[in-house]
Amino acid sequence: MEEINYMKFLKLFVLAAALIFSANTYSQWTYCAGSIGITGLGTNPGVYCLDGNTAIVVGGVTGAPRVFKTTNGGVNFVNASGNLTGGEIYAGCIIDANTFLVGDGPASGTANIKRTSDGGTTWTTVLTTGGAGGFFNGIVKANLTPGFVVAQSDGPTGSGATCVMYISTNSGATWTPSLQTGVGFTI
Repeated sequence: MEEINYMKFLKLFVLAAALIFSANTYSQWTYCAGSIGITGLGTNPGVYCLDGNTAIVVGGVTGAPRVFKTTNGGVNFVNASGNLTGGEIYAGCIIDANTFLVGDGPASGTANIKRTSDGGTTWTTVLTTGGAGGFFNGIVKANLTPGFVVAQSDGPTGSGATCVMYISTNSGATWTPSLQTGVGFTI
């Protein structure tokens, strides 16, 4: 009589249960119909959320940066690029419903952080890295102190820095640099 290998059946049962569970793990995600008008984000788009209703989507290519915002959970998005110009956007941060930061990385020249406090109608450059070759990898705000923001850029060519950390204590209006050497990192 052939011996039944119960361990084999147990392993198959556990594998099947895991597959069924993982198939339903992301079932809460739904298509955001309002995103149909989001175009021109390039190859490095990013999504930054304030809450369940308010978010920005950033991206674009050099010469055509793009920011889109939603205030209704993605039911629709509006173009919030306003007078935004410059390099491709690699980083973003949403401070509040009207204040956004974006960090670019032009093909040549300096990298910039641009800020809007009117929901994207007007943008101003609030930080320029100086030198060539730098671009912004990340911008993050503190949860408990939203005015505290950290941005990280590659070190400009010739600076000797692996990366530069910039600190703002006023929601990105002004910045203080901190050169970092050694192994680079991203926030």
